[in-house]
Amino acid sequence: FKQMLAAVGQGRLMHLWEQYFELYDLVVAQVLLTREDIEDRHRYLNIRDTFESLLQRGIVPIVNENDTVATHEIKVGENDTLAAMVANVIEADLLILLTDTDGLYTADPSLHPEAQLIERVEQINAKVYELAQGARSDLGTGGMYTKIVAADMAVHAGTTVAIANGGRADVLEGVWQQTAPATWFPAPVS
Repeated sequence: FKQMLAAVGQGRLMHLWEQYFELYDLVVAQVLLTREDIEDRHRYLNIRDTFESLLQRGIVPIVNENDTVATHEIKVGENDTLAAMVANVIEADLLILLTDTDGLYTADPSLHPEAQLIERVEQINAKVYELAQGARSDLGTGGMYTKIVAADMAVHAGTTVAIANGGRADVLEGVWQQTAPATWFPAPVS
């Protein structure tokens, strides 16, 4: 039943994306992926070539999990991991993960008003995962923990990650200019 609903919803969702991006004279393309697509070397290379072609032509890829065919065994599971996988495929310099807080805090800010934003995490270790365990988003499915998992994956592939508040006006520009509050996970310098 969920796969049938996904099939119906994908067209409607893409129509909305097309309308929004038309406001900026941008063309969008739908890219539907499963974990199997990323893990199979031949498919991985085809996906990389597709992204490269789209981006070279100024076409914005709208990426989603292919929920119409994804089974438990090949499902990515949530969008943070999917974003990290795509960042790895395209060898992105920066991955911005948006949530409903300004980033990773010393404690869950909804329960502990004294919690402090952690602006930079040099190494993702057990302590970082522990900080993320209790923080859950009202809007997403995975909360801060899945963002840390995704950040860990992306950083290990050479991509710097920022976690920021998607509810802030001009957040992407603010993160890009490093003026918006965020938690940064720098990629190791090689």
